[in-house]
Amino acid sequence: MIRILIADDSAFMRKVLTDLFKKQPDFEVVGTATNGRDAVEKVKQLHPDLLTLDVQMPVMDGLNALAVIMEVSPMPVVMLSSLTQEGTDETIRALSLGAIDFISKAGGSISRIDTIESDILAKCRAAAKANVKRALTGTRAAEKAESERLAKEKSAPRGMHHVELPKRTGFKLPSKAGGAELQAKSASPFAKRENPLLARRNKPTLTPHAVPSSSAMPAASGQGSGKLVAIGTSTGGPQALQNVITRLPGDLPCGVVVVQH
Repeated sequence: MIRILIADDSAFMRKVLTDLFKKQPDFEVVGTATNGRDAVEKVKQLHPDLLTLDVQMPVMDGLNALAVIMEVSPMPVVMLSSLTQEGTDETIRALSLGAIDFISKAGGSISRIDTIESDILAKCRAAAKANVKRALTGTRAAEKAESERLAKEKSAPRGMHHVELPKRTGFKLPSKAGGAELQAKSASPFAKRENPLLARRNKPTLTPHAVPSSSAMPAASGQGSGKLVAIGTSTGGPQALQNVITRLPGDLPCGVVVVQH
């Protein structure tokens, strides 16, 4: 049984959501909240398994309430609002604060909530299974490490630093007879110009016992250049990605691709 708390400043929306969840055998509505502050207090009192949280509410909005709840009583939260549409700043901030998922009210109208009932139920069931406490532990550790790094940078003496960049050497023209011949070919604007880099493709393959010179060696591609790390995430993905990606080494010798449902 999933014990759910509904936080929304609209009495009509609270009634619609309450009726929706009460019809389901695996949900139990333990209470409702009319604003963000009320939601924070009800979470402390009722200890629900899941919270649906609106963004625009009086007294304390949903995003501020979410930040407090995740700090005091971490739990699965699904944002439900006409504001939380994919790609908006509110959605990104809600997910970064710890929300498991978001649901956009159909067309921004509460009167059309019946068109997304299956979406609401599916996402709430999935969110209720998320281990928020464990995920937040890693997030806080990462945030602490980042704050310490920024503090060190702030305390370090400021000034100009000289950085030696690696020099790139391109193809150089021959200096003797070959150079004169090449310059003669280039005298006419219609003369065919040969690409000396492409000419290397016709060179014979080295034998196993041959030792190539440094000039014949190809550009370094790094170890693991033929490998790829693929990460796929769904429910709870934003938190998991924040924990994983921030811990990848800067010299990771392979590519990384991420798919977030």
